[in-house]
Amino acid sequence: ALALALIAAQPVDFARALLRQPFLIMLLWLMCASAIWSITPDQTLRRGVGLVFTSLSAIALAARFRWSQLAEIIATGFAIMAVGSFLVGAVLPGLGRDHELFAGAWRGLWPDKNLLGGYMALAGVIFAGAAMLNPRRALIWWPMLGLALLLIVLSTSKTALLSCLLGLCGIAFVWLVRRGPAMAVGTTYAALLAGVVVAMTLLLAS
Repeated sequence: ALALALIAAQPVDFARALLRQPFLIMLLWLMCASAIWSITPDQTLRRGVGLVFTSLSAIALAARFRWSQLAEIIATGFAIMAVGSFLVGAVLPGLGRDHELFAGAWRGLWPDKNLLGGYMALAGVIFAGAAMLNPRRALIWWPMLGLALLLIVLSTSKTALLSCLLGLCGIAFVWLVRRGPAMAVGTTYAALLAGVVVAMTLLLAS
């Protein structure tokens, strides 16, 4: 219903944005067609409806807002989840922390500590992006990045921490490359060298 409301608000802009996404349209059609050979076609169709309308919502949002606006909208949603998870973990430890498999690990608003870590890893990158795209409100988003990193550490999810750091490195790479040709060449060379070092370490001394 929300997707249809977003589309109805700006149908012309939505149609233009949709026509620029031929590969997404092909993937959605393929997913719908897969119900024909699916073992459980009813389940495929149910999930298909969810995927189609989620994708259409994303296109409607992209057609309606600029990058800087959309980044802050998404960041606001993640900020609510981050603050809520911190409050639940701090005030209601019986609910916001694990007491079985990973005793003491924070799980916030989710049933599993890895879910908290995964969402906060994504949130951290989004907060950094919102801060860089909206310098006037950077003082809001940089502290939220700190909260996301804190929640990742409290969740004890190492994969989430690594993922968040890699995402932040990607943002730092783009920021450095855009500072001039010389900086772009040096940063690109350093990134390639670091990638080779990591790859060789994994291959030869894992």
